[in-house]
Amino acid sequence: MTIRGACCGLVLMVAGAVRAQELPAELSPVIVIGTAQPRSEFEMPASAARVDANALHDGRAQISLAESLARVPGLTVRERNNYAQDLQIQSRGFGARSSFGVRGVQLRIDGIPVSAPDGQGQSSSFLISSLDRVEVLRGPLAYLYGNSAGGVVAAWSVPVPAATELRAQLGADGAGTWRMGGVAADSFLDGRLGYRTELARFRGNGERPHSAAERTQFAGQLDTGFGGDRQLQLRVSSLMQPEAQDPLGLTRAQFDADPQQTDASAITFDTRKRVEDRTVGLRYTQPLGAGQRLELTGYGARRGVVQFQAIPKSAQQAPTSAGGVIDFDRDSVGAEGRYVLSLADWTLSLGLQAQALDEDRRGYENYVGDRLGVRGALRRDETNRVKVFDQVLLAEWQMTPDWLLLGALRHSALRFASDDHYVTDGNPDDSGRRGYDATIPALALQYRLSDDDRLYASWGDGFETPTINELSYRPDGSSGLNLDLDAARSRSAEAGWKRRLGSSGLFTLAAYETRTRDEIVPALNSGGRTSFQNARGGTRRRGVEAAADWRFAQDFSATLAAEYLDARFRDGFSYSSRGSIVTVAADNRLPGVARSNAFAELGWRRGRSGWSAFVEGRWSYDVPVDDVNSDAAGRYGVLGARVIYARSAGWGEYRTFLRGDNLLDRDYAGSVIVNEANGRFFEPGAGRSLFAGIELTFR
Repeated sequence: MTIRGACCGLVLMVAGAVRAQELPAELSPVIVIGTAQPRSEFEMPASAARVDANALHDGRAQISLAESLARVPGLTVRERNNYAQDLQIQSRGFGARSSFGVRGVQLRIDGIPVSAPDGQGQSSSFLISSLDRVEVLRGPLAYLYGNSAGGVVAAWSVPVPAATELRAQLGADGAGTWRMGGVAADSFLDGRLGYRTELARFRGNGERPHSAAERTQFAGQLDTGFGGDRQLQLRVSSLMQPEAQDPLGLTRAQFDADPQQTDASAITFDTRKRVEDRTVGLRYTQPLGAGQRLELTGYGARRGVVQFQAIPKSAQQAPTSAGGVIDFDRDSVGAEGRYVLSLADWTLSLGLQAQALDEDRRGYENYVGDRLGVRGALRRDETNRVKVFDQVLLAEWQMTPDWLLLGALRHSALRFASDDHYVTDGNPDDSGRRGYDATIPALALQYRLSDDDRLYASWGDGFETPTINELSYRPDGSSGLNLDLDAARSRSAEAGWKRRLGSSGLFTLAAYETRTRDEIVPALNSGGRTSFQNARGGTRRRGVEAAADWRFAQDFSATLAAEYLDARFRDGFSYSSRGSIVTVAADNRLPGVARSNAFAELGWRRGRSGWSAFVEGRWSYDVPVDDVNSDAAGRYGVLGARVIYARSAGWGEYRTFLRGDNLLDRDYAGSVIVNEANGRFFEPGAGRSLFAGIELTFR
């Protein structure tokens, strides 16, 4: 797709959206991230979106956020069909380089960070069926969330009901994948005390051989009201993933021959991953009178991971090798406080955040004698620590009824420390320290063009430190931390237009440019390990995003989302991979980033009870697989549909659904593993599938 084609598509979307029927305006649900006071998506001077419970749950398997977040332009959630590596989430290209988990994008739930202090996060921590909504923030205001906040994905739990509620869910696809769950919730003491607990179990055989996984998740909350609108919420969650097989990626030849095959090394080394994740958080809010409000949050988490990799024995013979098995346990604690003062035309917010992470990381050989895929001799033993202390000041000024000015400043200080306990004649003491400091400004201006139109512009700076994993290896192959690795810095500017469509619809259009310096890129890729360097010339991202969501003809709704993103390296650089020098030319496209994506959904819903049906389509442009743009995952389009039937009864409600995905059974690469040293870049998308489910709610 050319720039002209993308722009023409966006113009047609604008025209269709603006012609939607005009109905009296209603108050829209609010978004609470990004500003001092909650605002509707229409009133936000930023690219923000809210995905409500209907979009998250209705006719969904509720296994992956990729099912529902494609409707947000600028946010790309790639389904890897590999539960050992989790989803790949990008915000305007940030996060694309992640080979596992999420980095470059902040994840939060109920105000509690899910991303670790070093920027690494896991979307599998979200129990989707327990969520009431997901808020997504892109652009300069996202930087206010600190390190690695190229975007923010903030989930919020379903509120405690006013009366007893019991729920049972069951869904399956007939091919060995199933999910079941149960909910118990109630309120007491005239609503001053309430609880909600949810337990879910998932099992899947996977799309390819050696890709089975199972997962048990729990989410619980206890809400207490003390009078005077004071509220205390206790939240606990856990994820138990005893084993998720890793089918690895495929080379171009393998993908073209049979995209549903698995590389032989995955079987040979029995590649797999075990995860245990537990989080507890306490959140307190209290109005102080005279327009003042206090918010306090404390949280703690424990995460344990054991991962078996496909690293050959020969690559582990060097004395400095960390082996082929990763085994770590990390404990983190944190606290946040925010004071909000609302005056006549001003709202001020002052916040503090402190976090600490302690990690015990070990590495083992993945063989014993000639037996592969088992834990062998110890090759790495270290303690890693990260400490964070941030201060945030945000001010909003309603200059006139038509003009709103928002300004913010955040100072972040991060300290990394590593103590090496594995010291031998060939492996010296690799202990080390490194600190990062950044002051992040942001500014937004909004103009009320009419009752139904808003114009805004925003600007801000951001930064992204390397994760613990990215600091672990030096570019020259010697032992020790890569203490020369700097944080990437970015500067972004954005302009946008929002128009209300009828009673509950909204059209948004945004254009932006982001420039980075010291982008974190590969420096050495060898023996199953990647070390990193800073690309001093940086990168440039230019994009346009548009979305429209409206209802028409009483029972019908339509959702459209499209983006165009031109993401490139500004200057060239080189690194070593498998004994050869790789030269990346200036103006190469950023790997892992599609030039354009689009989503469309047409829905029909006859009230809460009765039938509803939805048809949706997704399209993606090609995706470069590495920095040199040697190959790309091809462009693709997939079609899906779902039918839902709901009916109320004296005892409660029952709902059942049938959904189909990739109805035309297209072969495509759902994601790519960026810069994979063995050329196994391609992760196949799922073929045609049907998933049916039923839900019973007792009240």
